[in-house]
Amino acid sequence: MENLLPLSAAVIALMSTPGPVTLAAAAFDAAYGVRAFPHVAVMATGTATVMVLVALGVIGLLASLPGLAPAVSVLAGLYVLYLAYRIAMAPPVGGIEEDEILPSLFGVYVMAVANPKTWGAMAALFSGYPLRQDPVAGAVLKVGLLTACALAINTAWMLGGTTLARLVQSPRAGRALNILFALLLVVSVTAILFL
Repeated sequence: MENLLPLSAAVIALMSTPGPVTLAAAAFDAAYGVRAFPHVAVMATGTATVMVLVALGVIGLLASLPGLAPAVSVLAGLYVLYLAYRIAMAPPVGGIEEDEILPSLFGVYVMAVANPKTWGAMAALFSGYPLRQDPVAGAVLKVGLLTACALAINTAWMLGGTTLARLVQSPRAGRALNILFALLLVVSVTAILFL
């Protein structure tokens, strides 16, 4: 457990920086309000799925199938563009109808699982910072801790989106905020995929 402090610092550095999932968490809440919390929780579940897959060595399998990773990245990128469109076109928080349909939970889960930033962060976190002598017990502990961190970090980003949405009172400014979040989401994915 001597690696808990360095692991915590690495988690904050890798998982809390802007990326598709964190920006989507803020954008969903700015656009849809508290009804977006299940989406944020599902994003954390997607991140946990990536953790488990990384712990099981799936990165090695993906590396051995060179055509698979780019195809998954393109599909994830297209879905993020769809999410960005939905966020940009959502009415400002005050103007949301109760029956307005949010993006699907399954689609949000797939976006979180296909997020290249998550794969890179989890590969870095799982390749170092052993927490136990027994690698299986260490991996289980790490998945539990990192899942809790992902939920906390995504919730913090969601609350940031809520705060921004509350500061923006006019419908025009609310629309501009939704468009800004949508653009940031597209830029974050573009930067990860192409830079």
